[in-house]
Formats: sequence, structure tokens, C-alpha cells
Amino acid sequence: MLVIVMAAAASCSVLKKMEGYPDISAKLTEPIALQEDGTVPVSVEVTIPEEYRGLHTGVLIYPYLQSADSTVVVPLDTVAVDGIFNATFNDRMDVYQAALSDSVNVRYSYAPKGEATVLTISDTLAFEPWMEGCTLELDIWGESYGKREPLGHESFPSDIVVPQPEPEPEPIVYEEVSEDVEVGCLRFRIGSAEADSLDNDTKARIEAALSKENVQGCVAHIVSSCSPEASEEFNRNLAQSRAETASELLKPLGIENVEMEPIGVDWDTLYNWLAENESQELVDKLKEIEDPVERYVTFRDKSYPVWQRARSNVFKSMRSSRIVLKVTSLIQSNK
Repeated sequence: MLVIVMAAAASCSVLKKMEGYPDISAKLTEPIALQEDGTVPVSVEVTIPEEYRGLHTGVLIYPYLQSADSTVVVPLDTVAVDGIFNATFNDRMDVYQAALSDSVNVRYSYAPKGEATVLTISDTLAFEPWMEGCTLELDIWGESYGKREPLGHESFPSDIVVPQPEPEPEPIVYEEVSEDVEVGCLRFRIGSAEADSLDNDTKARIEAALSKENVQGCVAHIVSSCSPEASEEFNRNLAQSRAETASELLKPLGIENVEMEPIGVDWDTLYNWLAENESQELVDKLKEIEDPVERYVTFRDKSYPVWQRARSNVFKSMRSSRIVLKVTSLIQSNK
């Protein structure tokens, strides 16, 4: 009984002295952060002032990770520091790693007199989502003769951020758009539907239209016409032949789909030229004549000077196949 009382008194005395010792300090040796391999290394350096190196004193350091909402606590390996003759070390088997024996030699001992004891506590954990925003907590206790008293507490924030999955790329939405591109006009001699080739400018415009991004298809709309010298039936057949000639010339350029519109005599072109250069009154009189042949003869015989000017300036343009490409493309609509 006397021994127990003496030990209790001694422990109280030693623990009381510890309260007046300088603080035990700690600092992280590296940030607590998630690594590329999915691990979270924890390393903290603890400095115990030399005053704690008494023969019958011990210091226990309990490190643990604590979630931001304090609902998860994961203890790390506890560290004990003993004075060489601390008589109560046998009572602390639970604070050592299982691989260590109860030998004093495998425990941390205080540094020699005159030096602080510096310990590094390290561990590596597999990442779990609760670790985002967690803290490293250190509970520091003093011990003597089996009694323990808290000496301090340290807390360190982590830099752990839960990796967010890459956002799903926004689906690309395309809209089908059609565009009419007038690429050129194939000219013919009077009464003829023969032509060797398209001119270079027309070919260049066709190539440019077909080389646009995401072209899905192309239809050539060919409007063929004639000047009014012949009969209506002749001009209608001639216009059809001219459309077929233009269609054949488009095939080497990769255009197979064709819409033909043989209109016969291109009266609108003639009317527009007369209205701009001669007389709207003449245009109105010609429109009143229903029969095309009679209309032409009346125009030639009763307005001969005007007819001559028209033949020189506008009839040639009426003997043509005008080519318009209807180009269909896919355009991204959600840029």
C-alpha cells in the first residue's frame, strides 16, 4: 500500500512539473494532399523540449485524421517517448505497433541531455472521399507512473480535394442548311446547243462551293433559254438540249444530280433590258401579244431600230444555260 501511495504521489509531482515545461511543438514536413497514385501521405515533425527527458516521464502522441464534419476518425500509429527508467512502460503495450516487442530498446528514448527530441511521424493512407477537407489532429499526453494528463493539441488542415470527374462533352448538334450558289452561265451560238467546256471562272466557283466544310450534297439547277428568233417549239427543244449539254459538262466535276428548267425564250431578260434602256411602254405593248411568234415579229417590224439594238446587246445573253448549285451542308448549331 505504501509503495502505491508513493508512486501516485511521484506521478502527480512529475505531471505537475510537465505543465510548466515548454510546449511540445509540431509541424507538417509536407502538405497533406492526394497523390497521383491515389495515396495520401502524412508526415509531421514533433519537437519535445529537453525538459521532458526526466527518468520517470513519458510522452504519448496520438495522431489521427478527422473528417471535416468530425464523423470519421482514423487513428494513425501512436508514438511513445520514454525516460530510460520509466517504471510504468509495461502498462502501455496498446500504443505500440504489433511488430514491436516490450523492450525499452525499441521505443523512442529522449535525446541526450541538452538536446530537444525530434521525431517524425509518417504514414500513408489510401484515399477515401471523406478525406476532402479533413484535418490531422495530434493529442499530446504526459505520463508518469501510469497516470496521464493532456499536455497539448495540434491541428493541421489538409489540402485534399476530391477529384471531380471530367464533364461529359456537350454533344455536337448539326443543322442541315441549304444554300443557292450561282456559279456561272454557259453561252451558246444562235440555234446551237453545242459547247466544249465550262469556262475557268465557273469551274473555280463550283470547286469552291463543293469544298466548303461538311458538304452533304449538291443539286445543279440549270435554267436554259433562247433568243426569240425561231418558233416556240423549236426554242423549247433547243432550250432542253442546252440544259442537257450543261448537265454533261458538270459530270466531270462530280455533279450528277441535276434539275433542268428549259424555259424556251427568255422574255423576262428582254423585257428588263427594254425597260431599262428603251421604253416601258414598248414592254407593255409586247406583253399584250399572247402568241410568241407574233410578239417577236411585231417587235422586229414595228420597232426595228430598238430590235437591232436588242439583238446586239441582249439576245446573246438569252442563249444560255444558267447554273445554280443548291449546296446542302451540316452546320454546328450549338456553338
